[in-house]
Amino acid sequence: MGDFIRYILTAENDLTLALVEAGLKEVDPEFALMPDQAAPNSADVLYGGEIYGDVEVNQREDQVFSEDIEDLRDELEDIEDERKAQVLEMLGAATTMVALQLSELGHERYRRVDAFWDWLFERYPGLLQIDEEGYYSQDEQLLATD
Repeated sequence: MGDFIRYILTAENDLTLALVEAGLKEVDPEFALMPDQAAPNSADVLYGGEIYGDVEVNQREDQVFSEDIEDLRDELEDIEDERKAQVLEMLGAATTMVALQLSELGHERYRRVDAFWDWLFERYPGLLQIDEEGYYSQDEQLLATD
């Protein structure tokens, strides 16, 4: 697996894996999720039957969520940028996280997945985090971390 991309929701919400699938299908009906029977908050992301990655929906009360938020905060320690405070504030307000780990194919055909982030931004306040790149609002990069 390759790149990690996280959408961090910063307000109370009702987001579930089923709603993630509905959002992906709204973006393109070829998308589908194949839930992981061992982890009901996790699924393979399929496009036309091909695996584009793995997705997880984690809530504030989940240990994985807390660990991810702490790791993201730690990665920001050495960054000196005036917008770091805004990102830290949003991480502090985080309620839910959609974590997508792209497969090689998903990375190669990222444009298909990209519209899903807009779908989330339009429905749920939050920010997008891309490993080794940074944090984004719907319109711009808020903070570079590369």
